[in-house]
Amino acid sequence: MAATVFEQLLEHIKQVLVDADTSAADRVYRGSVDELDPTLGDAIKLNRADTVPGDPQRLHDNDDEHQLGFRLHMATSGADWETRCDSLHQAAHVAMREDDLLKQLDLRLSATSATGRSGDPVVGELLCQYTVSVPTDDALASLF
Repeated sequence: MAATVFEQLLEHIKQVLVDADTSAADRVYRGSVDELDPTLGDAIKLNRADTVPGDPQRLHDNDDEHQLGFRLHMATSGADWETRCDSLHQAAHVAMREDDLLKQLDLRLSATSATGRSGDPVVGELLCQYTVSVPTDDALASLF
């Protein structure tokens, strides 16, 4: 079965993140349900997510586009986990904002959530929820 245009878009985002200059390097995983082990190095997990727009009208005011939600799950370790997660997220965010395709899709950061777990080493995670405005399937497919 061929990948849907949404899956193609998520794969594109993964490649943008792999190619970006982040501390995760090539430790970017798409669609994984496994826990990240930040003791092996900083990592990013990319998954499709619920779309919860700030303005519900945005979802319905244009029949020619859809909203796609996705989540970046950043994982780091060390006492400075918050700083490391923020740096990782900032580098990922900049890479996505500079991508030509994503520039066309109104990329928006809609929520973040940070958690830390004590241990040796301390483990930190930052969840970042994004949405993009995606044209109809035919229009999006023409972008690839």
